[in-house]
Amino acid sequence: MTDDTTNLKASRVSKVQYYYLKSDPDSGEPITVVWGGRESCDADYLVDRESFPYMGLEFVAEGEGALDLNGKSYNLRPGTIFSYGPDMPHRICNNPKNPMVKYFVNFTGPKARELLQDTGIGLGDNVQMVVTHEVLELFNALIRDGAKANPHSDKICNAYLELLLYKISDYATVDESGQSMARETFFRCRNQIDLHYLELMSLKQMAEINHVDSSYLCRLFKKYQKLTPYQYLLTLKMNRAVELMMGSNKLVKEIAYELGYQDPYHFSRLFRSVQGLSPRQFQVMNSGRQLS
Repeated sequence: MTDDTTNLKASRVSKVQYYYLKSDPDSGEPITVVWGGRESCDADYLVDRESFPYMGLEFVAEGEGALDLNGKSYNLRPGTIFSYGPDMPHRICNNPKNPMVKYFVNFTGPKARELLQDTGIGLGDNVQMVVTHEVLELFNALIRDGAKANPHSDKICNAYLELLLYKISDYATVDESGQSMARETFFRCRNQIDLHYLELMSLKQMAEINHVDSSYLCRLFKKYQKLTPYQYLLTLKMNRAVELMMGSNKLVKEIAYELGYQDPYHFSRLFRSVQGLSPRQFQVMNSGRQLS
């Protein structure tokens, strides 16, 4: 490891979990996780670097702090994610009254840099997560598999990193911007639909449960989901229908009623429009029987 690792260890952390995969990564590999972990920061935690040999991604799970990154200053709070890279000065300090718990992963490789750009998380960016639990799960998965030192741990962690970057792109908002407010509204609305989709049947109901105008809800979904709200709702319902067909012996009409459809024939037409085959064809295909 380099002197940067020593500086990091001297920055006062406790209750740490670290994993080390590549102390000397092959520069020819497209994406390589080098090391990472989880840190509970002490009150006087401070990292002050003029440079760093790898690209880094850090996620604040708890607490508060401050960040100076590439000439800009930011407040750190739960859900904040920021990135840095070689020759990119950064200073991370703690709020001693509300110390941070942070996750981080350091990595290298041309594909990693491209992914950062393609997913909208460029080096030196600071974003706020609207939904954090999936990102937290992936950081914990990196720690779990990175610490095992199994023959394929490095490849598994490289795959986790790619997935992590895409998840951040899905749920991140640009800090302190009008676009951030719209994106946050979208995720709030989508989360409500996810929670209540079994009872929802129409665009009007989706708008009412979210206390927004129907046309505005449509614009949000078109911008961030590339689907209409109704198409999204229909996908949730038909995916649930698949789960019920795979996990129970319920009749098609019983599944239709459970999803809010009083007309089983209408339900069957909707199922075919989403899944590409009728409910009966799906049941036969997954039972191994032949259609009569």
